[in-house]
Amino acid sequence: GFVAFTAKGKKHRTAALTAALARSLLYGAAWDANRPDPLFAEIEAQAGAKLRKHWTPTAAGFFSRVSGPVMEKILADLLDAQPGDQRLASFAKMKKAEKAEVMEKLFIDQTTRKLYGLTPEQIERFDNWTPACI
Repeated sequence: GFVAFTAKGKKHRTAALTAALARSLLYGAAWDANRPDPLFAEIEAQAGAKLRKHWTPTAAGFFSRVSGPVMEKILADLLDAQPGDQRLASFAKMKKAEKAEVMEKLFIDQTTRKLYGLTPEQIERFDNWTPACI
C-alpha cells in the first residue's frame, strides 16, 4: 500500500497528508476554553477562508438539529437583546419547528429582518454568525 501511495507522486502525497492532518485537528479546541487556539484563526486568515461565503444556517440543515433553548440563546445573542425583549418572548412561545423556520428567515429574508426591526449592526451579526463549535 505504501509503495502504491508513494508512486502517485509528490502532489498526491502532499494533498493526502494535508487532508489527514486537517482531519486530525480539533477545530477551535484550546487548552483554556476562554482563550481559543490562535492556530485556527491564522489558518483561516492565510487561506482566506470565510465559512459564511459558502454556508448559511437553514431550518433543515442546522436549526432543526439544535434545541429550542439553544435557538433562543442564539437569537438573544444576535439581537443583543435586553431582558423583556418582546421579540424573544414571542419567539420562546413558538414550537421548535416554527423557531427553526424563523431563524432561517432571519438569516436570509429581508422582510423578516424588517419585521424584527433589525439594526444594521444586528444584520451584520446575522451575516457573520457561525456556531461556536465551528
